[in-house]
Amino acid sequence: MSKYRVHKSQVRSIAAICEAIADHVARINRLPIEEARALVDKAVEIHDEPVNLLGYLGDTRPEKANVVCRRDFVNTYMGGGMSNDAGWILADDGTIEGSVSEYDDKWWVDAEPRFWQVAMAHEAIQAAEANGYILHKSEENGNIKLVAEMVASGGSGW
Repeated sequence: MSKYRVHKSQVRSIAAICEAIADHVARINRLPIEEARALVDKAVEIHDEPVNLLGYLGDTRPEKANVVCRRDFVNTYMGGGMSNDAGWILADDGTIEGSVSEYDDKWWVDAEPRFWQVAMAHEAIQAAEANGYILHKSEENGNIKLVAEMVASGGSGW
């Protein structure tokens, strides 16, 4: 039975976590992002109250999460092997923490920096749009680049 490790972040949006999961699934499986999002929408569980994660044998683990990728999904689309559930929980300070088992570190270690970067970019896009901006997203050398553009307001035009 492998131990879970907690991975802290500054991310606060469950939608951003789902976008990062979809990005990971798309990249690993060479799928269009729309197809990966559909898989995530169908399979990833989102709970108001955290639920227990399950080990690779289906045993209930003490770790809990609000966003859960069950082990079958992890095995098929995220890492392969005999994976445990992966989960993300809302921490007391409002940020989201990831719980990934030591066994699953083989895929998480390489995926983690980009995972959090994608989630934070998604949050930035949501915030910009809510404040009247359009963010254009591109990638350079594997890094996400965001450029903001103010939406025309029809005001004084200065």
